[in-house]
Amino acid sequence: MNRSYHNFVVLSWNVRGLGQSDKRVVVKDNIDKNHPQLVCLQETKLNVVDSFCFRSFMPPNLDAFRAKPANDTRGGLVTAWCSSLFTLVHHDFSAYTITVVLHSTTSDLRLTLTNVYGPADHAFTDQFLSDLSNVASTINDPWIIIGDFNLTRAPSDKNTTSFNSSLASRFNQMIDDLQLIELPLLDRLFTWTNKRAEPTLARLDRAFFTTEFGNVFPGSTLTSGHHPTSDHTPILASIQTNIPKPSIFRLERSWLLDPSFLHSVLPSW
Repeated sequence: MNRSYHNFVVLSWNVRGLGQSDKRVVVKDNIDKNHPQLVCLQETKLNVVDSFCFRSFMPPNLDAFRAKPANDTRGGLVTAWCSSLFTLVHHDFSAYTITVVLHSTTSDLRLTLTNVYGPADHAFTDQFLSDLSNVASTINDPWIIIGDFNLTRAPSDKNTTSFNSSLASRFNQMIDDLQLIELPLLDRLFTWTNKRAEPTLARLDRAFFTTEFGNVFPGSTLTSGHHPTSDHTPILASIQTNIPKPSIFRLERSWLLDPSFLHSVLPSW
């Protein structure tokens, strides 16, 4: 079995609309600066995304895509990838997601990527969580699910005391039921701001993966990117095959019991 999987970066970003041409340029430049091989955009607010429109907000190396249109000016998803690295096996749309099954062009790897945009209106939260559970039932490959879930998991996910424990409990229960593991965000606490003078901040953008995905990519990490536009911060999942090894040298006492140790080591020192 060919295990020479390459490492890659998944960028996820709620862009809060791509209707204006100048904003598309800003989004395109920012994506390009982060050098991702896969991109998941939420809340495009675009009713149609054809090839010409796609090229206006996506760097040239990301040349393959699937798009879910917005409902009037609400929602809209785009998932893009480099066709030189991945070929599309299958794709599927649900009420709140785009799911793509991709095959590596350089190894035998197959993976499933789900791009998520959860409803801001929590009257639809149960429908959203049910939708994610239905998507999960179709997954057969290592799976990463990433996007704007519009839900918090714990009081520490907000900088205010307005925490809805009932919503969080339902969200956490779904995560447990699907046996998902959250990829921790390493460099910030919050990913969304209401941009007021005394802002409300929240962690709404997340990445989860299955145990199978974690076994294939055990060194994966999640960090944040720069956001020149939008009230959401992009998140960057660096998908790594190998666990980094420390470069610290440690002397083992047992080595000193070997009569050949000093004879071999002293000339090198």
